[in-house]
Amino acid sequence: MNVLILHHFSSYWENGFNNEGTSFENEMGKVTDYIKNTNIDQVILPLFEGEETNYDHYKLVNICSERGIMLKVTEYGYNWRIPEDEECYLEWSKENKEGVDWCKSTRDDAEEDNIVVIEDWQKELKYANKVLVAGAFEGQCVRDLEDALTAINISYERVEGLIVGAHIDYEYQGYTKETLADKIRTELSPVLDMIQEVTSDAEEFYDIEILDLEELHAYSSPELAQIEESVIDVIENYENDLVDLGMTTVDDLGLLTKIVDRAMYFDGSVEVYQVEHDDYAENLLLRTLSLIEDKNIFVTQNNNIKDLAINNLEEGKVFYEEIKEAFRKLREKTEFTTLISVNIEDNVKDVTKELWNDYITHDIPLDLDVISFIAKKENKKTPEFKNPRYPY
Repeated sequence: MNVLILHHFSSYWENGFNNEGTSFENEMGKVTDYIKNTNIDQVILPLFEGEETNYDHYKLVNICSERGIMLKVTEYGYNWRIPEDEECYLEWSKENKEGVDWCKSTRDDAEEDNIVVIEDWQKELKYANKVLVAGAFEGQCVRDLEDALTAINISYERVEGLIVGAHIDYEYQGYTKETLADKIRTELSPVLDMIQEVTSDAEEFYDIEILDLEELHAYSSPELAQIEESVIDVIENYENDLVDLGMTTVDDLGLLTKIVDRAMYFDGSVEVYQVEHDDYAENLLLRTLSLIEDKNIFVTQNNNIKDLAINNLEEGKVFYEEIKEAFRKLREKTEFTTLISVNIEDNVKDVTKELWNDYITHDIPLDLDVISFIAKKENKKTPEFKNPRYPY
């Protein structure tokens, strides 16, 4: 059995971590990396503050649970002293033998009467194949642990990079925050290109400037939904590593940053842009019709379809086919019911409105040749007959 001892490894000592130029969260990233890449059977967590983990240990608890590693939490203090009173000392020494129950402390700030208590869990380490020592702090509480193990002849190895205060760099075997961020940026590079392309296309199509994701959602809902899915797929691949390292953001991703940050919460509510924006169908339809009208400016000067058939028959046929094709393409991007519910009354020309409302949305074929023929026939006036004998 390989045993890793994380001595006094707790956010209870956050000030001490900070004084050593680090933090509990930062050290936890190292610890989880080490456990993931080392053959560990048991983790012993001696805590000054009690026999239970606190919330800040959740990453350690999770990784031990995921890998079937036994996690033993035990209370273990420091700064023990030999009783000063001679009578008390004699009574105490009957039940506490040096080298068995206690030993002298050699910590950096030890005084003459400082000792280290030897616990049963330390004695049981004689059955371990390998004992690995880490935790906080070098020359202090970690030294207490080393004194106890040495006194009972337990061989151990120091994991130097995991001993706070030793100031020896830990060599990551997996990802660091920096390397993982670089990896994610690389995998999101095609998605970043996609969002830039989608934004550029939308700005050109609508002749506007898009400044944030909410605006992009209103003008390019389907494309943004696809982008969001791609981001989530990438982030979920690194969920365990991101959680272990305590990462909540990745820099230098432009408009993608907000989607990435939300995806990294891993709370099941990361999908925001899968539902079409309320204004998307209206924006798309009105802009599409506007562009078609701009191309057919003479056609749209007609007041209705009848006038169109009489005045611009061939151009009207082209105009009608363009709107019909636009409707087909629009239905590929948004729901039919949403599309036909858009109110175009005050935003398009009269002839466009009649074509759209009476023919296109009802899928009724329009034959301008027939309408033209009938209209011209109706307009052809028959000369009025007058009886020459009765001119009045």
